[in-house]
Amino acid sequence: MAGRARGGLAAAKGLVYAAVPLGVVLVGAYDYRHFPAIHEVSTDLDDPPAWIAAPKADQGWLTRPASLGPAERRAQFAAYPTLIGRRYDGAIDRVYEGVQKAAHAARITLTRKQGLELIVPDAAGRTAPRDDQTPVPDVAPIPLPRPEPSLTPVFGNAGDVLLQGETRTLVLGLRFDLVIRLHEDAETTSVDIRVASRYGDRDLGMSEEIAETFLDRLDQELLGIAGN
Repeated sequence: MAGRARGGLAAAKGLVYAAVPLGVVLVGAYDYRHFPAIHEVSTDLDDPPAWIAAPKADQGWLTRPASLGPAERRAQFAAYPTLIGRRYDGAIDRVYEGVQKAAHAARITLTRKQGLELIVPDAAGRTAPRDDQTPVPDVAPIPLPRPEPSLTPVFGNAGDVLLQGETRTLVLGLRFDLVIRLHEDAETTSVDIRVASRYGDRDLGMSEEIAETFLDRLDQELLGIAGN
């Protein structure tokens, strides 16, 4: 009898241990059928935020399209109609601070930044006050003409601040890449986010969850200055 009891207990433990990976497989199968066949989402379907550096990962035997087309964008809108960007009644520097805090709260690591000169003006053109003891040169340097600014942006659109980063899911540790775009217009600043799974052609709804989590954190950080 004691041997049977021990055998039954071992069998019960085996069932419990097997239930965990089996449950993960069943949830994955359900998500595979339930969520749209896309590997990324964006709060701006007409003009998604541009990558500072396009994420690269060896897909191995997995295949995925280089970019999403109109059909995939329509599938995203049908599945997540409430996934939209934010607009805040504040200057871009104030919103930028909130974005950094929201990213940290959402466990997002920002790895690349572009366009920060729109937030912190370049101090290179400032001249330090001359000390009265500094001798004045006999021959003054000849000023050179200032080069004309380029009208073609190197990345994204002129006037955009781009913040690219990555994050991992809590349970499985799956990697996702993302880029956040800030754009100041008159007295408001808009924020959009694009999230893409690093591997595979389907994100199983996790990209949308990551985007919504970040936007919720951002709303909390900038409570009181949210616009339309």
